[in-house]
Amino acid sequence: MENEHLPSVVIVIPHCNGKEILLRCLESLQNDGYDGKRVLLVDNASTDDSVIESRKAYPWLEVLSLPQNLGFSGGVNAGIRHAEADIIVLLNNDTVVSPGWLQPLVDALESNDHVAAVQPKLRSWFDKELFDYAGGAGGEIDRWGYPFCWGRIFTTREPDNGQYSQARSIFWASGSASAWRRSAIMDAGLLDEDFFAHMEEIDLCWRLHMMGYDVRYQPGPEVYHCSGGTLSEEKLRKKFLNHRNSWIILIKNYRWGNVLKTVPLRLLLDLITIPYALVFWGDIKRVLAIVGSWFSVLFGLPRWLRSRKIVQQLRTVPDEIVLRRIYARSVAWQYFFRKIKFAKELPW
Repeated sequence: MENEHLPSVVIVIPHCNGKEILLRCLESLQNDGYDGKRVLLVDNASTDDSVIESRKAYPWLEVLSLPQNLGFSGGVNAGIRHAEADIIVLLNNDTVVSPGWLQPLVDALESNDHVAAVQPKLRSWFDKELFDYAGGAGGEIDRWGYPFCWGRIFTTREPDNGQYSQARSIFWASGSASAWRRSAIMDAGLLDEDFFAHMEEIDLCWRLHMMGYDVRYQPGPEVYHCSGGTLSEEKLRKKFLNHRNSWIILIKNYRWGNVLKTVPLRLLLDLITIPYALVFWGDIKRVLAIVGSWFSVLFGLPRWLRSRKIVQQLRTVPDEIVLRRIYARSVAWQYFFRKIKFAKELPW
């Protein structure tokens, strides 16, 4: 293939502070074996010297400096708009890539115009034999907005024993490491910046499914992720954003009939979670996050409904088709009451 026919690739890394994790990520990119890529660091108003030191160490690094912290979604969107490329690769600043990781993702996008996003295998940096919390071997979601991964359900992560070594369609690709067809995500409206952080890639993938695109998992050389390197899982804000944003996803993307069918049981599941979190986990932050998400969704409802109107205008595929890609049972019920901990054991 002649060089002029190769797709242009830009890796977009949103960043806000953290010199050591960023330098480690950039070192792995320098040695990843993929020539011709550009690397764009989107600096969300860092206050440390991480950007200065990274530029010194890696002169090939491009930097887009933002005047304020726009969050993951705002930073990524700024990077996508800035990067004129066929393929956008989203990569967290707390990841480490393996040599050869990128080529299979680019090939998967190039081989099928209906594929909008591709995720590699994500494993934990801290426990390298385990799948990573933020993406595992590709993401799924149930009817009530609870996401999970092949390799991780809630807090249970599987060891990677080669059980997810086949390429497959998935519902969502992790924003921690994934390659995206830029034309598709521009048409879909980019990430929803009202999310600020967490689950915005799931929302984007739902829109892509509504537009007739496929999302894929492509096994190959792993990407290692320091989950929580930027925002710890234990922090109240992270739990709040996860709960709130999962509600917004349902309101925005389902047809009204399915919204009305889904909301009552989702509310019941949240109500069950509250005493469970207090009695068995002693997790008051979880309770505060759940209750806070309800009020945030209610007070922000006019905004979410305006966003919903825009999203529904993108639809070319009915809910009946999209629902075939969504787990029809409650993953929370399967996990907490039937004690099914691994995705491969779930009844589909």
